[in-house]
Amino acid sequence: MGLTYLFERQIHHGDYVIINGNQQGKIEEISMRHLKIRQFDGYLYSVSYSNINELHNGSRGRRRVNESLVLSYRQNPDEAFKVMEEVAQTCNEKYGDFLLKDEQGLPVESFKFNQITELNIDFRGHRYSISGLVKEADLVEASKKVRYELAMAAYMNNLEMAESLNMGH
Repeated sequence: MGLTYLFERQIHHGDYVIINGNQQGKIEEISMRHLKIRQFDGYLYSVSYSNINELHNGSRGRRRVNESLVLSYRQNPDEAFKVMEEVAQTCNEKYGDFLLKDEQGLPVESFKFNQITELNIDFRGHRYSISGLVKEADLVEASKKVRYELAMAAYMNNLEMAESLNMGH
């Protein structure tokens, strides 16, 4: 099945791919026997075509940034909502160039606060998330910028982050 991707030209050098749901990164090398994928952690993985059961190619123009904070269940949700709305607005103002645009030049999906997207994660708190549809080439940089804005907002507004239950050092 893997060689089908090669012969049908479904993959190209530099494409962002997810293989079998667990290895993801940019394609650095395409050979007759394998792909070499550079993950964001810097590791270079060699994947034989015979081991590829599922391949998602995210390099077809659009990707969704989806970043979040896990806040303590003791954090007042009204305060968190206010801060997260402000972060989404800040991201639109500062990083709007990363957003995918339609034919009229308007964002297809601006950065937006998605409210509480998961409750009681590991009995520690709740996930508050922000997403936006960006150009594929900008996914990594846009994600970094949104994470920075989330971290800075949490710090500046004294949001109570969820903490690990593991007390051992």
